[in-house]
Amino acid sequence: MNSRTGISVIFWYSCTVISTIYSKRYLAASGDPYSLSLLSVGIGALGSLLYRPRKDVSIDRGKLYPLAMLHLATTLLTNISLGKASVAFTYMVKAAEPIFAAVLCRLVLNDRWPFHIYLSLLPIFFGVSLTAGAEMNFSLIGLFSALASNLASSSRNVFFKSTLKELSVNWISAYFEVCRGAFTLLAPLYGLGVVAGKWSKNVEVKTLDSTITNDASTYLVLGASLHFAYNLFSFAVLDKLSPVTHAVTNVMKRVMTIISSLLYFGTPFNLAQFFGFILANTGVGWYSYAKMKFKETPNGWEGVSASRLEWRKSACIKAVGVIVLMTIATDFLGVFHSVYAHRSRGVRELNRRECLRKIKSQTLNAMGPLLPEDARYVIIDLATHTNLGDNFLSLGEQKLIHGLDRKLVGVCTLSTKRSCSFDRVGEYARDNVTLLIHAGGNFGTLWGYIHAYRMKVFSNFRTARMLSLPQSVYYDKEPKNDAKIMADCPNLTLTWRSRDSLQYAQENFPQTPSFFVPDMAFMIGDVIPDAEPVVDIVFLVRSDRESVHKSASWKEAQRLLSEHGISYEHVDWKLTKDQETFPGFDVGDLLLKRLHIANRLLSRGKLIVADRLHAIILSTLMGKPHIYLDNSYKKITQVRKAAFADKPECSDENLQAEYADNPLVAAEMAIKRLHKL
Repeated sequence: MNSRTGISVIFWYSCTVISTIYSKRYLAASGDPYSLSLLSVGIGALGSLLYRPRKDVSIDRGKLYPLAMLHLATTLLTNISLGKASVAFTYMVKAAEPIFAAVLCRLVLNDRWPFHIYLSLLPIFFGVSLTAGAEMNFSLIGLFSALASNLASSSRNVFFKSTLKELSVNWISAYFEVCRGAFTLLAPLYGLGVVAGKWSKNVEVKTLDSTITNDASTYLVLGASLHFAYNLFSFAVLDKLSPVTHAVTNVMKRVMTIISSLLYFGTPFNLAQFFGFILANTGVGWYSYAKMKFKETPNGWEGVSASRLEWRKSACIKAVGVIVLMTIATDFLGVFHSVYAHRSRGVRELNRRECLRKIKSQTLNAMGPLLPEDARYVIIDLATHTNLGDNFLSLGEQKLIHGLDRKLVGVCTLSTKRSCSFDRVGEYARDNVTLLIHAGGNFGTLWGYIHAYRMKVFSNFRTARMLSLPQSVYYDKEPKNDAKIMADCPNLTLTWRSRDSLQYAQENFPQTPSFFVPDMAFMIGDVIPDAEPVVDIVFLVRSDRESVHKSASWKEAQRLLSEHGISYEHVDWKLTKDQETFPGFDVGDLLLKRLHIANRLLSRGKLIVADRLHAIILSTLMGKPHIYLDNSYKKITQVRKAAFADKPECSDENLQAEYADNPLVAAEMAIKRLHKL
């Protein structure tokens, strides 16, 4: 391998890693491998119009047509597999490509090698298999698509070498023409899919930090463009190497892609995967040494007639075609079933995002009149403590202020040295700044410390302009004293995140204006999971005064899951000491980091089972299937019911949500749900 080929390999590897990440992002957001594949080969088709070979070179497109079919199959099937399975699993299955290539070289090109060269391919396969071991989550379509892609890719690479010799054209001309043929084949299929309603356009998704809404076309364009680029470099390398050497180099590319995906998507990397990486490298070294010692037959075509060779090519292409068509048809037939049953993933995702959009719009419309444009605002008791759910409220409050384009002059918290002392609050009040009291579920006697602070703010600064952000209310006694304090605050407004709380306030605090506003965490909007699942179920359950179900009932539910071979783990909603806030932190950065932590916790499971409100809301924002149990005063049911009312897009089916009365029922529902995922 010379230096120029080595540089091509570096670019090939780099484009593959980045392309895979963007492609997986797009596929996770849209479930649409067809647009991704069409744009990738479409860029190559455009290149065929712009790139002109020498005038004395004539390209027989008919002979390149089989290559176009194989290239399309390789591209489309890989994207289908990535959409149905994890990155690591897809590339682990595709690690068998050198074996496919070696067999095809023997059958089609009549290349003969000693047994020990074929044997050297096995460590590569097992090494990559170990590397991918942590992400063994897949569907049958994902598995068969990866296997069929292997066959198509190996056939394409083997025939590419022989076709270039036969046509006497350079590799770049051939590649562009292959892309043109693939585009011509896929475009009608894509058009049929659009008509059927399978693939949607302009789907909005969130970036990882969930602060900026990007059109899915960003991921689509980057993924497809880099996919085209890595194929371009792949063909450049293939032009210089044998099909099997190219396949082995391809395996090392996959190892790098798997490691990158494990790190990027947050899957733990253990000793077994490291050993797999070493084993794969050992296999490459063994293969290289064996090939160096063995001189290939000068003419592998000896003894094979032209007619026999053509028959072999034709038979191989037909076999690949049958497998490819069966795999694509299995996926494509789901188009019509999904449209007929109104249960397709794409439709469900669009409905979920429309549900979130409507809730945000409702929140902005409700809060706009309550927050005058010419006023200045400070958030009192902004949550930055170690309960992650309360941090979502803080992030939602900041997004509310930003969405309404209001001026936020400061925040103060009770959990850090940015103290909400009464002296500091008084400075804001005297400066005619509107006091926004932090949202949550602590209005009343259940969480006395926080509520006592709130009531002291009301009583100490009665004439200040104050607005209590959406709360849930719970009193275990008559709130007459609190009602009197609030009645003496002429510029105080209360907002509530459930209709039950609103009704309670209107009955018990009649002199203080009250309004309904959805929970502030919904202002975060759509969130993309940061990692692939590693277990079947993630449990996130309460153990405080709002908890209803005893630990024994949870253990009984988990025993049932274990009997069915279902993996699960508990995650903690509260941060450890080393994750707490330190003086000098930036509030915005801190809240985004907290969201990342929570995102990674929930991303670990295929299914979430929780009795914490904001674990359920975050599951909704992430599009994660979830089963929820209520807390002691039915907060979760009330908040969800109020937010989703009069929004048909917010059905439990679209949000993949189910309610369970107790942990054992939740376990039984989870067993049934996991069979459908």
